[in-house]
Amino acid sequence: MRKVMQVLALVAGLGAAVLGLIGGLIYALLPWLGETAGLGIVTGFAVAGAFVALGCGLGLPLAWTALQSLPGKPSRPLRWPRAGLLVLLFAVVVIVGQIVLSFAPLPWLFFPYFYVLGAVLPVIVVLSIVGRRLARDGLATNWREVLAQLGSGAFLGTPAALLLEMVVFLLLAVVAVLVIALTPGAEEILQTFLAEPLTGELPDLSQLSPLLNSPWLVGLVVFALAVVAPALEEAVKTLGVLLMGYYHRPGRAQAFLWGVAGGAGFALVEGLLSGSLVLGEEQSWAFAITARGGTAVVHCLAGGLMGLGWQALLSKDRRWRLLLYYVTAVALHGMWNGLVAGVTYFGLLSTGGVAGNGAARWGGLGTTLTVALLLILLLGQFLLLLTISGRLARSEGVAVVEVGEDDEEPEELEAVL
Repeated sequence: MRKVMQVLALVAGLGAAVLGLIGGLIYALLPWLGETAGLGIVTGFAVAGAFVALGCGLGLPLAWTALQSLPGKPSRPLRWPRAGLLVLLFAVVVIVGQIVLSFAPLPWLFFPYFYVLGAVLPVIVVLSIVGRRLARDGLATNWREVLAQLGSGAFLGTPAALLLEMVVFLLLAVVAVLVIALTPGAEEILQTFLAEPLTGELPDLSQLSPLLNSPWLVGLVVFALAVVAPALEEAVKTLGVLLMGYYHRPGRAQAFLWGVAGGAGFALVEGLLSGSLVLGEEQSWAFAITARGGTAVVHCLAGGLMGLGWQALLSKDRRWRLLLYYVTAVALHGMWNGLVAGVTYFGLLSTGGVAGNGAARWGGLGTTLTVALLLILLLGQFLLLLTISGRLARSEGVAVVEVGEDDEEPEELEAVL
């Protein structure tokens, strides 16, 4: 089993590198092919940089460490960088990147570097905070296991979640069509919105404001974003913990770190690829990329909880905890998605496109309250992430020792107080 996983990791890393280069080349060329490509030059090069960063920046290190593991060579220990320095670097990247995007004569040539760093750094910050917190109390880790979990979240969890969401959302789309068919005027509004050509910019969602009069349609969208999407994503994005755990049984602290790394890999893909949606509004990039840092916290916390759930399953000790951790992870993720959807909903109300007295006023008030709740939830989830990692560090002293090919099980020095 272990040898098979090592070979699969090698193939996945090399495949990701090749696909990343191909995807980067395609997106770099698309803007030059005419308006039918639907991409601006800046957006095209930013997405191209994202593909190369994911494929080569993560895929090649994953392939290299998998290749080193085949003959049983130990991995180098990982020393976590200081989060404060990373935060400072992120601030510089956001400020300079926004200046380049808004005022540089050739933004498509220079901005992609800032775009990639702006999406990657928040994820590394969160992962580093957890890693350093656990390392202070004895959890030694290495590059191989962290890269394996990052790669699993990015190259296994993300495609699996996307495939599942496509299937389920297709079924929900059928229900949405029925709801739209029963809503007066909704079909014409949707046809007008979909008829607009792609420009690489954010679509004008205010055209959909009249659809907010349908509680069934609003409820369906909220259900899809706050229940279905989190339930599917949390079920698959940390599968690497389960797969690696079969031959390298982790303790609770180690499993939590693995889960956080899996969530970080998922957040990397989401941040790098979906972040391009805001590039049509150049002045909003700095705000949008900073706000995405909150999504990294949510994915890492939920991933860590699922790591604990998989560890409970593998250890055969209170397996029911897997369901408890899963429900908690889905609930925390769903609350975040629901509030984000609420910001969009009240933002559409504030445009005044909804029939009814005071819609714009209530939309502005609702946006303010929802953003406040979103910030409170983010702070709470960040503190929860720190609390769980701190308690695990105090309750378990674990030193992970990399083993050779002939060892049947990894050595763990574990003392539960």
